[in-house]
Amino acid sequence: MAALDIPGAFGQQSINLRVPVAMYAESRKSLVSKFMEENSGPAIFLLKGGEQAMRNESDHEPIFRQESFFAHLFGVIESECYATIEVPSGKSTLYVPKLPQCEET
Repeated sequence: MAALDIPGAFGQQSINLRVPVAMYAESRKSLVSKFMEENSGPAIFLLKGGEQAMRNESDHEPIFRQESFFAHLFGVIESECYATIEVPSGKSTLYVPKLPQCEET
């Protein structure tokens, strides 16, 4: 079974480890609510995901691990991503870098 065969779920491993996509939206909603409890007025969160480490003079790169907060809020496992969350609306936008044509699959 392919990694994304279950509609509305995300995961790479066993079917038992798949996470409902709605969980990420709930996490972002909770973040906005907690922020609004202590702050008033509009705001925009700008979040930066993890960066792929480079190793000089080597034939391989270290294994990439996404920043925990970013994976928890967006479910993204790719590197070099950014995201914004608007407060109080909770509207979120994910910015994924354009891959060079030689890396596209």
